Amino acid sequence: MKISILNRMLVAAVLSAAWLVGMSTPANAQGQGQQEHQQKQNKKQQKKQRPQKAQKQQKQQQKGQQQARQQQRAEKVQSQRQPRTVANNHGNNGNNGNHYGRIPDNSYRAHFGHDHSFRMVRPQMVNGYNRFQYSGYWFGFNEPWPSGWSYNDNVYVEYVGGGYYLCNPRHPGIQITLNIF
Repeated sequence: MKISILNRMLVAAVLSAAWLVGMSTPANAQGQGQQEHQQKQNKKQQKKQRPQKAQKQQKQQQKGQQQARQQQRAEKVQSQRQPRTVANNHGNNGNNGNHYGRIPDNSYRAHFGHDHSFRMVRPQMVNGYNRFQYSGYWFGFNEPWPSGWSYNDNVYVEYVGGGYYLCNPRHPGIQITLNIF
């Protein structure tokens, strides 16, 4: 009889345990279902974020490329503005450095220099010199016209270091040696 009571108690314990497991399984399964649902939602968000991240990276790359192009343009403009001398013989201008004359200081201040620009249009070719007249003086040069300059650009005559030079404000640093006739 002791065995049957023990058997009954064992069976009761097993059934109770099974009942508890059965009762907790749906709740546990429900928790797992929520976790799976949450994981699916997370995966969906990650999939959405991947294209967004790719788009963001692409925009950043485009922005970087655009900045690089702007930097290259700025460097190109800067290099064009660097002082350089083109079409300038500095003393070897075909007349042994003589400029055939000098403009008086008061006339120079009144009509020449950076603040007094003019348009030359086209110079006249006379005895191998390109000549033009400005403010009562004839100027000549026998150098090639610098690339990028237009005959319609504003230019000015400047006296530097004992010589006269034709300068273009749009192309600083580029000068043409002038003679006065």
